[in-house]
Amino acid sequence: MGKTAKAAAAALAAIALQGCLGTGEDEQITREQYNKAVADMRGQYTGSAVAELAYREYSYSTTPDTLHGLVWTSDSAITVKNFPVAALAKAVVMRDSAVIKALQGYKGTAEVPAQMAIYEVGEVHRYLLMPRAIKVTLDYDGESHEVAFPFYFDVGKSLGVWANSVQAFRITVASMYADGQPTAWLTPISFDFTSTRVEKRP
Repeated sequence: MGKTAKAAAAALAAIALQGCLGTGEDEQITREQYNKAVADMRGQYTGSAVAELAYREYSYSTTPDTLHGLVWTSDSAITVKNFPVAALAKAVVMRDSAVIKALQGYKGTAEVPAQMAIYEVGEVHRYLLMPRAIKVTLDYDGESHEVAFPFYFDVGKSLGVWANSVQAFRITVASMYADGQPTAWLTPISFDFTSTRVEKRP
């Protein structure tokens, strides 16, 4: 990626992750404007994501992780195709726990669909995201457990921006459920995505 593209990606990431809601003008988006925004953003993107903890003091690692080689599609929803589940391990607050080890050893990826709610259109499109929870089976404490990681839906924690074929967005894992029950084992962790390449689709 060239210097111009890198600068654009960095700028877009900054705009998206500030949680801005644009100009504050209450303007109704028409169906035509919405459809054009969806068409502008439509494509398969490749990029990276930076993982940041809400409360670093609870983690065994305070260094932000950068995840490379991520692929997602954008249409009326964004779908991350290969989310690395093991990246959630550093958000588990139970130090040296079996849960951390189980996540660190998890080799699979998850598909994460996120419904898009576009609230501003123009040269820059802005939108909120409603990601579906990640669900996996983890083996720890001598048993298999059905584990779910739901995301936040609110402003500032799951949102994005698009301009000049570059897409940047944030999704934030809120908590962890084990066998259908809420746990206190996870501190929120955000993943800030920025695209480096896009293949446009009709």
